[in-house]
Amino acid sequence: MKTKSDKESFAAGKNNWFLESSSLPEPRFVQAQLKKSLEVYGLFLIRTTPKPDSPELKNELKTYLKSFGQLLNQSPEGCDVFEVKNEGFEPGHPKFRGPSSNRRLTFHTDRCDTIVFYCVNPADSGGINQFVKAHTVYKNLEQESPILLEQLCQPFIYKRHNADPDNPLKTYELPVFDKVDQTVFVTLMTYLIEKAANDPELPNLTTQQKEALEEFQKICERSENQLEIKLEAGDLLFLDNTRMLHSRTSFTDVENKRLYYRFWITHAWSPDLPKSFKVLFGSSKAGTERGGFKKLNQ
Repeated sequence: MKTKSDKESFAAGKNNWFLESSSLPEPRFVQAQLKKSLEVYGLFLIRTTPKPDSPELKNELKTYLKSFGQLLNQSPEGCDVFEVKNEGFEPGHPKFRGPSSNRRLTFHTDRCDTIVFYCVNPADSGGINQFVKAHTVYKNLEQESPILLEQLCQPFIYKRHNADPDNPLKTYELPVFDKVDQTVFVTLMTYLIEKAANDPELPNLTTQQKEALEEFQKICERSENQLEIKLEAGDLLFLDNTRMLHSRTSFTDVENKRLYYRFWITHAWSPDLPKSFKVLFGSSKAGTERGGFKKLNQ
């Protein structure tokens, strides 16, 4: 019997990870479904009635999400709601961040247990969100390129993020894949790996490291491994950031300026992470506060 691809599994299980509601449903009614959906599918989407960008909407969402966990800081100045929109900064600019451009993003992870996106305005064209399970990429590599998989299980050097200037670690090392028992976890920010490799005081990437990172992205790009969603205004998406990768196609704004609110959450019910995650998250123990950026002068 042919095994279903992830694309087919996402489609078949949509009733489990997708919920329509005119307003935000009571947290106590959806928490069990949310936890199960994140565990099985890696995401959970609530489609609600759209509301315009406003401080009131941000506060409403923050209050709602605090029912599921603790909001984390996303900027050196202090920010628990990050606006994902095209700011026009080019790579190399001190304030450049991938989500603050309209460029296509590589598949990557963030710095939290769960990412939550709220779509205020979708792009006029493009801006399609793409999601891939880390376990699937791991298994594909295990079957097709075990030598490259071995390389991805070894540490890569990262340069400190632009948005984390108060972090005392200017560099740190992390593998792309690591495990707790048989569960595959992932962390990858290619931009910061390349930033380190371009630093003349740090080692260059080896040929095999480059090949491994390239093959990783190619496997993520396979249609059968992906769930693609163009979020609609009013959509609230939860994403398991430690077992899922996400990306986004390039986009064009004409009349509507694409705007998402992004939240980073740490949960009391989060699992144990590999010990290698501690350098990035601050803790790898289940249920602890972890992730986010340090605030300046804190």
